[in-house]
Amino acid sequence: MVDLDSQLPDDHRARLVWAFVQGLDLSEFYDRIKARDEIAGRPATDPQVVLAVWLYATMEGIGSARAIDRLCQQHAA
Repeated sequence: MVDLDSQLPDDHRARLVWAFVQGLDLSEFYDRIKARDEIAGRPATDPQVVLAVWLYATMEGIGSARAIDRLCQQHAA
């Protein structure tokens, strides 16, 4: 597993986004993705991560999901 925290400078904008997202109540999103009737599928992507990536990309002027996907594969933030 890669430790992303050690790869970002302390003043990186992604840290600001992550701190903001961690302060949000996303319980409704978590409730909607938890397993029902003991039928578990593949684990869902953490809503905090999805929201943080989307917000950071928006701050950077990136609106394309394909561009976001490409950047997620190539960069730590």
